[in-house]
Amino acid sequence: MAHEAEWLTVKEAADKAGITTQAIYKKLKHNGLQTKKEDGRIYVLWEDIQTWAQPVANNDTTEIIEVLKNQLESNQQTINLLQTQLQEKDAQINQLHVILAQSQDIMKRTQLALESAENRLKTPWWTRFLRRRKLC
Repeated sequence: MAHEAEWLTVKEAADKAGITTQAIYKKLKHNGLQTKKEDGRIYVLWEDIQTWAQPVANNDTTEIIEVLKNQLESNQQTINLLQTQLQEKDAQINQLHVILAQSQDIMKRTQLALESAENRLKTPWWTRFLRRRKLC
């Protein structure tokens, strides 16, 4: 005899499994359950809910704790690496600020020198010539 699939509304499935409807909707959002929609209502496959919402056996908790500790350690290593990279980037940014300030200072001095040279070229040749003769 073939087993017929049991489809329940989200509320019915939550009540039957002893979980919240929010938990089911969250699982739905991540495409973790088979669904169908009829008359504007969402139905979930009870088999999927049973498999997903099974309580964890006590002997599995030690294994889960170990996995979580490993994940926590890995996350802490990632955080440390990112903090180091962030400090290096801060140092690079500070160096770039110094270089930018130096470049701006050089540009200002170059602009002043150019303006001075342009002003000298605008002065008639005879004025420049007479100034040189007076200096001698």
